[in-house]
Amino acid sequence: MNIMSKEEKRVSANEAGSGWNWGALLIPAFWGPGNGQWWAVLLLAPFIIGASNFLSSNDEWFVSAAFYLMMIAYIVIVTVLGFFGNRMAWSGGKQSSVEQFKLNQLKWAKYGFLACFLGWLLWYCLIIGNMIAGVIFNSSVTEVYAFGPMSGTIATIALGLLLYGFVYYNKKVKSYAQEIKSSKMQNEDALSSDTLINS
Repeated sequence: MNIMSKEEKRVSANEAGSGWNWGALLIPAFWGPGNGQWWAVLLLAPFIIGASNFLSSNDEWFVSAAFYLMMIAYIVIVTVLGFFGNRMAWSGGKQSSVEQFKLNQLKWAKYGFLACFLGWLLWYCLIIGNMIAGVIFNSSVTEVYAFGPMSGTIATIALGLLLYGFVYYNKKVKSYAQEIKSSKMQNEDALSSDTLINS
């Protein structure tokens, strides 16, 4: 792979760094290391704390407060990553071309939507399963583990949007990859023609 020079990277930075980055927003802890931003792994912290608090049934107020504060910080940080992710990835990674860089970020967007869809689907199935079990075994179902009419509708819409995002970016990745391949073939044909003319 031919790595771009510093001058080429500087000239291409504005083109590559524009636009919203869905991969950075949706899966920042995985997108980060893949794009030279290793600190993004720390964004797993609120989920680890939340999971440990849930599994241990810890009701200490300061643990819950820390979790909510970290989630607020998480939302702010991933929003910033969504805005500036392309520029950060461009400066943090070794890029062969602007086109290949854009293709890689489209792939991250696709994987981000897929990961969120699968995670949301798992949570959705667990909630529905809990509600069904409550009806079958005639046990009480707490509000935390049950859907109301509004929350159920919102959850279903979110699930559909995530699936749409994955399908959309999957098609976009294939289309853009084909464009790059066609452009490369045209350049090779033009170069071959110039070589034959000069010879």
